[in-house]
Amino acid sequence: MATFQRIATIASAIFFTFHVARGKPDTTLVAKVCNGAKYSPWSTYDYNIGQVLDCLFDFTADSGFNKYCQSTGDDNKCYGHAACNGAISHSDCTTCLREAWKYIFDGCIYSIGAQVQLKDCRIRYEQYPFTE
Repeated sequence: MATFQRIATIASAIFFTFHVARGKPDTTLVAKVCNGAKYSPWSTYDYNIGQVLDCLFDFTADSGFNKYCQSTGDDNKCYGHAACNGAISHSDCTTCLREAWKYIFDGCIYSIGAQVQLKDCRIRYEQYPFTE
């Protein structure tokens, strides 16, 4: 009987650990940096940022939680990078990146470059190629 109780206790502890670990991503703001230079709304660069963000939202989780993207056009190129905590789920990674984008949109609107670091993810875009 003592063995059964021990197994039940261990099983409960494991279940509780996995249940707690699978919570929502931690979207607490750690850092935000906005470039002071601005681009024009509805410009080619505006379109290219959207293209890069779509790539980052769609492929970061499936690329080992670390993805670089660039716009396809030759004019006003945009480059981006996103990364997520590998301990969160694919859908939580995408959710976290979309929350990071909200910080950029709210605080860095029309900045030619910006980056936001949340507890479980980060996102950055620039007018020039970069590595992190």
